[in-house]
Amino acid sequence: DHHDWLRAACVRVRAILPALSPRDVVRITLAFGELYTKRRTRTLLFHDYETYAQLFQALPLEAVTANTLLPLIRAYRRMGVAHESFVRAACERVVAADVVLEPKELAELVQLLAEL
Repeated sequence: DHHDWLRAACVRVRAILPALSPRDVVRITLAFGELYTKRRTRTLLFHDYETYAQLFQALPLEAVTANTLLPLIRAYRRMGVAHESFVRAACERVVAADVVLEPKELAELVQLLAEL
């Protein structure tokens, strides 16, 4: 069963999380955020709230860029994590112009935030 392997992988990720680079934290977060079916894109097939919450806590804001912001917010929504300080800080990077989004991307960000 894949769920057993995923549970074991989550335990391992939580153990090595302090040693991971910001890029690796982004990659792992986005990988878990992609565990959904094509018909139900808002719901994950596997949930490990503790791991997901720790991933967002470990994510430095410098890793939130124009390329990673929307995928991370989509993953955040799917994971159902209640780590509002991440969302506020990530969005503040857009307001401060540290992260520049195209109008289409900005509209999607607003829509995603409305769904949280």
